[in-house]
Amino acid sequence: TLDRLGWGAMSDEASGAFHRAALAADWTTVDRVVLLDVQADLILLFLEAGVALDEGGYIERARAALEAVHHRFEDAARGGYRSHAGDPALFTDANARMIRAGLRASGVLGVARWGEAAFRALERVVPAVYARGAGVAHVLENVPRIRGLLTDQVRTAGALLDAADASGSAVYRELAEELMRSALRRYADPLSGGLLDRIRTSA
Repeated sequence: TLDRLGWGAMSDEASGAFHRAALAADWTTVDRVVLLDVQADLILLFLEAGVALDEGGYIERARAALEAVHHRFEDAARGGYRSHAGDPALFTDANARMIRAGLRASGVLGVARWGEAAFRALERVVPAVYARGAGVAHVLENVPRIRGLLTDQVRTAGALLDAADASGSAVYRELAEELMRSALRRYADPLSGGLLDRIRTSA
């Protein structure tokens, strides 16, 4: 599966990016849309596979996708990652996924700029979308919009924990804890004992 993802029709050979989806069972027909969250998840997957299997080819494939993210998604002026080319909106969950991938890439590849870009995104996006007691909003345009999605809280907490491990900063860890305490309180469903994926909100 890794080989088909990394060197088949799902990959853009010119840019190094991954396409969004295979539309046929034989992987030959693909949806060529390139999205940030797909890059982030597959970069992290290929990095972890390369480390676990001691396979340099997988790590180099992740590196190629990282370069594609740098050229197509990094918003140098604002410090976050766009979800796809030409879209000025910064989506919280997609940024959190890319922050985690960038931090891991910096450690595996020994390249500081991936970690630096991840910290820039973290410092730009999280304070802008966060409201104490209300968690993080889903998207940042001119103002943060759409509060109340569990995935944003969980993915942001994960990015903050990775940032805390990478930097030693207790501030990141404390904010991650606050987000998850709030999420456990606000999204809990007493009937099922689980968590709802969203809450009703007017914000």
